[in-house]
Amino acid sequence: MLQCIDLGFDYNGRTLYRDLSLTVSPGETVAILGRSGCGKSTLLRQVAGLLEGDGDSSWDGIRISPDLRLTSYVPQDAGLLPHLTVFENVALAAKLGGRGDITEHLEQVGLRDAASRYPSALSGGMRARVAFARAMMLARPILLLDEPFASLDARTRSEMQNWLQQLLQTSEMATLLVTHSIDEAFLLAEHVYFLDGTNASFKRCADRTAAEKYFGLLETFPDELA
Repeated sequence: MLQCIDLGFDYNGRTLYRDLSLTVSPGETVAILGRSGCGKSTLLRQVAGLLEGDGDSSWDGIRISPDLRLTSYVPQDAGLLPHLTVFENVALAAKLGGRGDITEHLEQVGLRDAASRYPSALSGGMRARVAFARAMMLARPILLLDEPFASLDARTRSEMQNWLQQLLQTSEMATLLVTHSIDEAFLLAEHVYFLDGTNASFKRCADRTAAEKYFGLLETFPDELA
């Protein structure tokens, strides 16, 4: 189980978040909503052990650090190397201790026939799938998703969200997703939280109404949900 206890982070004298605690079980997805600049990407890097801040992140009681190779990370831009083919980009995971057959992982994401193509010849959705194939091959217990579909057009993003939903249903990874999309959060995650960059607070979203209230999309809010 991924456990984050009292995480906090300051940047240039500003507190991005404080007292942030959550747990993510194997096979479970937790989403964190927030506006741009509220600290979502910083939070993922802290969870991965790449940034030092307050609090502690652990996996089954073991403090997370890059050396332990407990996390896979899918960034907003897919993070593919442009001079490598699709096959070679996924093969990088094998050099980092990944498991399984590269072709089988490409088959899983529907890109077996694109193995010899370069990132520049792929659509945005295809590049995202390559990044997921690489993450799946790493086979690490924690999957960190940093708005992986943010740069896609609305139709492709919807298609990729539905594709990822199916993929996560068969995954045993503890998945932590950060996004600014309410629809994406409630489609993919069992539990949704809101990171408020204005006052550095962290709140549980009981439902979509709560999420819309936190985003300021509702002018009034029922007292029983406040």
